[in-house]
Amino acid sequence: MNQNIDVPHHVNTFWQCHAGTWDTRQPQRLLVIAQRSELATIDVLETLFLLDIKHLTCVENTLIFDRQRGLIKTKLTTRQIMMNYAGRLGLSGTQLIK
Repeated sequence: MNQNIDVPHHVNTFWQCHAGTWDTRQPQRLLVIAQRSELATIDVLETLFLLDIKHLTCVENTLIFDRQRGLIKTKLTTRQIMMNYAGRLGLSGTQLIK
């Protein structure tokens, strides 16, 4: 297999349009520019950050910062997203806890 890892991945234009510093202490400001996704998944190469926002009074529980997809808001909790990811890797039980 011959794979070139130097080839840049696609970066969503969202990041050029909303350039600047993100204040994750005020996630309610990020909610208005995030796109909604019911089936949010993460990709180890593209997902930058998961922000748990279930303490806010809104429908969404997590904000996902992703290079390819931009900023995503979802009803899934951060724990649910991580459990789904671990399940795809085949981890369960004590492996998952570690």
